[in-house]
Amino acid sequence: MYNVLIVDDEPAIREGLTTIMDWGSLGFRVADTAGSGREALAKLARVQIDLIIMDIRLPGMNGLDVIRKIQQEAAGIPFHFLILSGYADFEYARQAISIGADGYLLKPVDEEEMAEELQRIYRMLESREAADGRHDRYSDYLEALLLNAYKGGEEEPGPVPPELQWPSYQVIMLDICLPDTDRMGRMAAAREQLSNMCRERSYGFVFTAGGHTGILLRRPLERPEQASELMREIRETLSSCATAVYAAASREVTSLGQLKASCDAAGFLLERRFLFRGDKVLLYSDWVALGQNELENSGDTFLETESGMPYRDLADRLYYALEMANKDTVAQILQDMEKMCLSHGGSEQSVKEGFARVLTLALDKYMAGRERGRSSLEPASLIAEVYGQRSLPELVERVQLRLKQLMASLGEGSKEAVMKQIVNFIHAHYGENLKLELLAETFNYNSSYLGKLFKQHTGEPFNLYLDKVRIRNAKRLLAEGMKVHGVAKHVGYANTDYFHAKFKKYVGCSPSAYRSYNREKRQPE
Repeated sequence: MYNVLIVDDEPAIREGLTTIMDWGSLGFRVADTAGSGREALAKLARVQIDLIIMDIRLPGMNGLDVIRKIQQEAAGIPFHFLILSGYADFEYARQAISIGADGYLLKPVDEEEMAEELQRIYRMLESREAADGRHDRYSDYLEALLLNAYKGGEEEPGPVPPELQWPSYQVIMLDICLPDTDRMGRMAAAREQLSNMCRERSYGFVFTAGGHTGILLRRPLERPEQASELMREIRETLSSCATAVYAAASREVTSLGQLKASCDAAGFLLERRFLFRGDKVLLYSDWVALGQNELENSGDTFLETESGMPYRDLADRLYYALEMANKDTVAQILQDMEKMCLSHGGSEQSVKEGFARVLTLALDKYMAGRERGRSSLEPASLIAEVYGQRSLPELVERVQLRLKQLMASLGEGSKEAVMKQIVNFIHAHYGENLKLELLAETFNYNSSYLGKLFKQHTGEPFNLYLDKVRIRNAKRLLAEGMKVHGVAKHVGYANTDYFHAKFKKYVGCSPSAYRSYNREKRQPE
């Protein structure tokens, strides 16, 4: 028997409909009645109802509003609606059909017409119930097959049902994010809604695998547009019970004996979903596009020196870019880090740890000695934001925005910061062919103006300062016993005679004499 709720504001009509029909012979029983739309909604929360017979004109909330409200609050529950209307309300009845009502009857109700409508809806209910049973049976078969496979038993717990003998198969694994309240109930509702969607659209069958939800697709996804459309449908279907949904698909296979391997492959991709925006079902082709050839763990040591990802170098680069308040350079460094993450193919946790390390090292140096009260951003708060992002592209965008705000709030990019950066650069690269013109171009300054700023900052002209840094390092190397021509080349003087002249000018003796003197000092008496 299927339960009926009769909704009409006239008690005589409610009573008449309850008594004039032989409900039992038609497969129904009147479970309850209501005099308004709001009363009907309240009773739906307490009584299981399959069919609602409702007047289109109701006080406070008309029949159209009731249907919309039920569809909004009970998404995924297959209510059937039969509308009662007068001749003047025909347009309302037409609208009701367009939003999901199964039919309408004109008042006064004719018993034969009512019986015909009830028989038609009964057949729809029976067909849905039979489909539900088949769907559950095939889902049970898939879960038994997986269980045997994971236990190392036979791949097939029996002959494959004809309805599952398809030319090819593809598995989608889902990560369904739920609120903290009533998680078990919401997950059960989510799986039921997914099952209804797959059944109604002939997509395939929903099953569970190790606590996760999967879909065995009847028609594999072949194009990115299909993956985006299916993701949209899944999210719309689960919008009433899930806060977010992510999905990844295995490659297409030709045998159900490969179901376990397909689940494992889709699960692996799902774990790497953080590398991608979550606007589509993640496909194997997306993984290949990163330069990855196999669905295997690439390691979780992102940005470790031994894995070729120098996070200390990245932190230094980021620190200097912040010192100069160079937004373009900051953006480029973050893009470089994103590319490293994508090429490495690491897990969400390892990627976030790598970003956290780089940012911590760079910001600790950058904030040292600054007035922290001038900025609302503390390194710890930014790291917390890093761990809160749901995808790598969103993480990079968020960090770039926050660093831009940090530089603006601290007013960096001053001449003093640029001079400090240039001095640090000289001490790190004195052995190279440094020229004021090159540094001016790098830091977007006129070379003459930069020369004046440099002298104001250091008290010495650029070339004199550079010579002194080179000679100071040359003395250290000569004292250690390095040969004169090697020292000249190491500290940036291509011509040994020129180095000889510079050294004698600043030290008062030749490089060879300085080397000999220090060698004699090192010899024991």
